[in-house]
Amino acid sequence: MVGNNGGSRAGAGRPLQEYTLTDGTKWTARQILMRLRSRWKQKDIAMHLVRGRLLRHRCPDKLFAKPALTKPRTKLTITEKDIDREMMNLALKSIGGRP
Repeated sequence: MVGNNGGSRAGAGRPLQEYTLTDGTKWTARQILMRLRSRWKQKDIAMHLVRGRLLRHRCPDKLFAKPALTKPRTKLTITEKDIDREMMNLALKSIGGRP
């Protein structure tokens, strides 16, 4: 996993950026991503997570730490009380009262 992956991306012509960690090893962002996915058995680890970690840290312990799980976004639940309030506002608007 350590070393130069051919020097440039296929067809891009721009060289791959290698990051030197504090232990002296050289890694590309793609190599770190694959290592994180295989180490933690999570296929949903994204490249932006790796790039964010590389911007902040060069320590292998912090780079290869387990990703924090975040709560999924949930849809707001509408209660019956909310529906009743909306209906009352609609009724007041239609008869010319205060909403």
